[in-house]
Amino acid sequence: MLPEMMPYFILLMITAAISVILSYLSLGKPKTAGSKPFSVLMLAVAIWSFAYGFGFEYLDSANMVIYSKISFFGIALSPVLWVWFVLEYTGRERYINGKLFSALLIIPAVTILIISSNDVYSLYYTYDSMVFPVQNGYGPWYYVHKAYSYLLIISGLFYLSKVYIESPDYYRPGILLVIVGAFLPLIGNFIYASGMIPGLFFDITPFFFLLTGVIVYTGVFRQNSPEIMPVVYGNLIKVMKDSVFVLDGSDTIVDVNPSGVLLTGKNRDLLVGQKIYCFFSFMHDLKNRYPGCDTIDDVAEFYHNGVFRCYSVSITPLFAGSSENNGRLLIIRDISENKISENALRSSEHKYRTLFNNIKDGVILHRISESGILGEIIDVNDFACSLFEMSKAELCKINGEQISGVIVYEHDLARLNRLLDTGYVSFETSFVRKDGLKLPVIVSSHIFSLGGEEIVLSLVRDISSQKEIQKREMSALLQIEKNIEQMSLLNDNIRNPLAVIVGLSSLDDTNHSRIIIEESHKIDEIVKKLDLGCLESEKIRQFLMKHYNFKLYCGDEPD
Repeated sequence: MLPEMMPYFILLMITAAISVILSYLSLGKPKTAGSKPFSVLMLAVAIWSFAYGFGFEYLDSANMVIYSKISFFGIALSPVLWVWFVLEYTGRERYINGKLFSALLIIPAVTILIISSNDVYSLYYTYDSMVFPVQNGYGPWYYVHKAYSYLLIISGLFYLSKVYIESPDYYRPGILLVIVGAFLPLIGNFIYASGMIPGLFFDITPFFFLLTGVIVYTGVFRQNSPEIMPVVYGNLIKVMKDSVFVLDGSDTIVDVNPSGVLLTGKNRDLLVGQKIYCFFSFMHDLKNRYPGCDTIDDVAEFYHNGVFRCYSVSITPLFAGSSENNGRLLIIRDISENKISENALRSSEHKYRTLFNNIKDGVILHRISESGILGEIIDVNDFACSLFEMSKAELCKINGEQISGVIVYEHDLARLNRLLDTGYVSFETSFVRKDGLKLPVIVSSHIFSLGGEEIVLSLVRDISSQKEIQKREMSALLQIEKNIEQMSLLNDNIRNPLAVIVGLSSLDDTNHSRIIIEESHKIDEIVKKLDLGCLESEKIRQFLMKHYNFKLYCGDEPD
């Protein structure tokens, strides 16, 4: 090696060593978008620098040509690896599929083949310009490769610029460093290829690629920036009605959609870079409630300035270029109105259930049987359970027709038809409880539609007390009737003989006759009073029969 070449050799070895270190360090950041392609890119730069440097060791020899050809593995692949890094870093890794990546590698592969056979076909260099110092003589493929490399690097710059414009301020410093780093290889290669610096006989592009690697590593891996891709779902999140917050590993807000800005009432620039706890204190409770959980779905209820608020909170891990969690997506949906309506509905349901269970009639909600009114029981109130002496669970798990010895509906199809025609039917029947007691009831059934199905609501009223009262009233009337009959007998059997006694006594004008006549008049007064009482009882009987429809049955019921 010529003494004047030693500084370049040392610089290239340092470049190769630093590139290897950057490649290794980036592999230790699997959570960061673009870490894998960046690592491979730095490894390609290391191969380029290492082989190019050893070329100085073997000037004017076959070994120099071999190292020069080896360096093209890094030279040809670097632009493709750069595009891979940019696409993954900007959240467009879906474009790097097998077919596209293979297509991008076609020109680099052809370049390596042409370089390998350049001494035969001279398609890249027109003569032995691979010997150091470089002689300017380039074949047609040189320009193809150069244009392709510039196109890929510029395409990466285009995507980076687009992402820079679309990203919030919190992202932009890191993205700007990547953009600056991307320009450096273009500048270095242009200086070398154009001959702007007189006496520059070797390619300085590897040094500029190293600077690019250092700057990109600083901007992406070392800067205090979120370890997630700069664009998360793009416009999709922007148009979502739900509030979406993108959090990094330390729960710092790195992006927020317009709905999230509206929810917090803060400016977007004030949100990005702040802890999520500064705006939603309930996040502390969720974190304590679900320690170590990456995925959380819960509801947060609280009062803000005396106003009830309820949020549906969903926390989902983000993935970018690796299978490890590198951040979280927080989605908040304001369901306060729904919750208020739900609470009102629940309160209304509680009132209904309270009223339902406190009705002093049995309430049965049931379907219609093919053979009668009572079909499968859907719901009953507490009073119905006490009437049947069965629990709600027992009643609701059996068919109405299977309740042996309970309500006797007699499967009257006429009643069913009347119910279907008019929507209402009422009838008197009876049921036998578990203890064997037979109770009379009145059933009133209404039909209505519930969920597209015809359902019957039956009210069952225990009328045993009324029946007992009627029985006592009937007994009293029978006693009145009996008393009337007895009074009639008393009138006939006492007054007639008494009249004879008075007549006979009046024929004998003695003191004894006068006493007999006087006592007879007393007896007549007593009978007269009893007769008046009998007349009053008759009036009572007639009044009850006329106005209250009481009927007296003596023996068999009259036709």
